[in-house]
Amino acid sequence: MSAVATEPETGATERIAVAPEGVTVEVRQASVCELFQDQIRARGDSPALHTKVGGAWRAITWKGYGEAVRRLAGYLLSEGLDRGERTAILSYNRAEWHIADLATLHCGAVTVGIYLTNSAPQCQYIVDHAEAPVVFVENADQLAKILQVRDQLPNLRRVVVFDGEAPAGDAGVLTWAQALERGDTYNAEHPGAFDDRWRAVRPEDHATYIYTSGTTGPPKAVILNHHNLLWTAESIFNYLELAPDDDLQISYLPLAHIAERVAGHVLHIKNGHRLYFTEDLAHLAANVAALRPTFMFGVPRIWEKFQAGVEKQLAAAGGLKGAIGRWGLKQGYRAAAAEERGERVDDFAHRQADRLVLSKIRHGLGFDRVKFLSTGAAPIAVATLRFFSAIGCRLNEVYGQSENTGPISTCRPGHYKIGTVGPAIPGGEIKIAEDGEVLYHGDNVFKGYFKDPAGTAEALDAGGWLHTGDVGELDEDGFLRITDRKKDLIITSGGKNISPSNIELELKRQPFVGQAVAIGERRPFMSALLTVDAERVADLAAAVGEPADMAVLTASDRVRALFQEGVDRVNGSLSNVERIKKFAILPDDLSIAGGELTPTLKVKRKVVNEKYAAVIESLYSGGGSAA
Repeated sequence: MSAVATEPETGATERIAVAPEGVTVEVRQASVCELFQDQIRARGDSPALHTKVGGAWRAITWKGYGEAVRRLAGYLLSEGLDRGERTAILSYNRAEWHIADLATLHCGAVTVGIYLTNSAPQCQYIVDHAEAPVVFVENADQLAKILQVRDQLPNLRRVVVFDGEAPAGDAGVLTWAQALERGDTYNAEHPGAFDDRWRAVRPEDHATYIYTSGTTGPPKAVILNHHNLLWTAESIFNYLELAPDDDLQISYLPLAHIAERVAGHVLHIKNGHRLYFTEDLAHLAANVAALRPTFMFGVPRIWEKFQAGVEKQLAAAGGLKGAIGRWGLKQGYRAAAAEERGERVDDFAHRQADRLVLSKIRHGLGFDRVKFLSTGAAPIAVATLRFFSAIGCRLNEVYGQSENTGPISTCRPGHYKIGTVGPAIPGGEIKIAEDGEVLYHGDNVFKGYFKDPAGTAEALDAGGWLHTGDVGELDEDGFLRITDRKKDLIITSGGKNISPSNIELELKRQPFVGQAVAIGERRPFMSALLTVDAERVADLAAAVGEPADMAVLTASDRVRALFQEGVDRVNGSLSNVERIKKFAILPDDLSIAGGELTPTLKVKRKVVNEKYAAVIESLYSGGGSAA
């Protein structure tokens, strides 16, 4: 169980070490390559990867998966890819992404993922910084980005396209089929080269560079080695209770992000279950309902959408059916509240509610087989956590970052407190510094930033502790609560320290609000930028009697009055210095395409502040709405 103790030599920090009885983190393989080869031998003809082709799911077995990796690795060796060199992948989730990654690792090289939403200049920065000689792209659209900046990439030798044809006469671009054919030729001419190369990969060898999504500036390249990845997968595996023949997972979050890379790729290799690739995010809800995954990780916005869909359906249901549905959910909330108090509800009303309503909600969402749901990458509203508890699907918060290969702490079976991010993962230690910063130590801590010794020194201290940049606190049982980003703390002109994240979470919970960004750094009072939820334009229009047009709604006095009511509700729970005195409604919702959100839907504060500088100034010079 968790234990918290004050360090005796200084008394300045708290420390927690979590080591549940009977749980150890023991890595048996030297590399991800060895783990993959072990899984091929163990599962051979069992299905591994599933891709939708022509409206039907097509499976690739572990044996077929391994053969594709061998063929593509042969191609990379034919290109002269050296140990430690990098390849880059610019694509949505698909089998070829995984194959290209593992082929790179089997060559003793390093994989760099690029977000599909990156612009050509952003792609150029990463490919150039990584000095990648080979880049894999999904299709013609992504190829165009690389070709647009190719003359600025002196190390680039070849681009391989997963889907589509290579430009005629362009020797620098190959199709996927051409690359595999070249791999076949190389492997036939160099028998044993593939096996010799992957068997030489050691735990300390670099495996991937995760380029941070850049909420505060240019992305940094987080160096993770094979041991980092294997240790993290083993730690997670210990508490998920997975079984390869029973489990099913859907891959949909960006593989350039550490969460999907570990949970949707390395953990899949560790467990050997069935993995399905969504066509795109628009098909996620339908795929979840049809495939019925047994575990799933999502960012808060994903879970909020599931919640909103259920609540909207129940609110619209009429007659006896609607009354029973709302009664059933109310019983679920009653049971969830009792569970929070350490009690258990097992009465006739709740059993009937589960039979008539809650089980049907789970089935409708596709969560009737689920073992474990988790959320991370950004703060989530407690109301959403309680909703999932109410329907019988506990949603576990996980906390971490790229610099620690994903997880630092998480709620999990036997270690759950709503509103916390749980205790440290098995094998990890958490420490709270004097200024409240969360520090972490474990085998998943990164090896530094590529080409950035100054940044590395700032993030890692002499004792190997990672300085997360987050502010938090530990309770008596060792459960961690994140209170804010250290660098996001707002200091008003009156010298008051304000935590914006909780204010923003409450603002986003108000009807029809899409995003909320609190403003107040070196200002006399707090204000906010709000957006209309782009997915609820029609509903908002009906509520206020206006046309379903974003431009009309964001300028509407009726919408402003409705948002004012929401701001007033939030202000009622805040201290005087935290209260939002003025707000502005932006003309569009924040988006990845607009540059205001990262691919994992976190707000880029710097971008928002710069893009809407004039709007912000107007709030402090007579504009906006006074709360």
